[in-house]
Amino acid sequence: MISNFEDYSRALFELATEENVADAVLSDLMTVKEVLNENPGFTGLLDSPAISPDERIAMIDDAFKGALYITLNFLKLL
Repeated sequence: MISNFEDYSRALFELATEENVADAVLSDLMTVKEVLNENPGFTGLLDSPAISPDERIAMIDDAFKGALYITLNFLKLL
């Protein structure tokens, strides 16, 4: 599992660098970290089988509205 996360992280970094938005993606990820630290139940909610995939995507879109599409797609993939 860790290798998959490392692969995803590497791909995110490579794409962000290619698109010249690495600093913005890093800023987005710091915001994600803050939101998750302030709302520890959020990840549990996203992991709940009672929440449909479409609802999860909507929750991510709503919680991280200002994030770049690269960051949003990364979060949705995870």
